[in-house]
Amino acid sequence: MKRILAVTLLLMSFASVALADGSGLPPVKSTKPPQAEVLRLADGSGLPPVKPTKPPERTVSA
Repeated sequence: MKRILAVTLLLMSFASVALADGSGLPPVKSTKPPQAEVLRLADGSGLPPVKPTKPPERTVSA
C-alpha cells in the first residue's frame, strides 16, 4: 500500500511539473510600447475628508 502511494505521488509530481512549465510558446511581441497609466487603489469610500467649518471649542478641565 505504501508503494502504491509513493508511486502515485511521484507520478503526480511529474505531471504537475509538466503542466506548470507552460505551453513553450514565446510571448507575442506588441507593436506599441506600453503606456504609463494612473492607477487608483480602492482604499475607502472615495469621498474627500470633511473639513470643519468652525474651529473646535476648547474645553477647560479644572
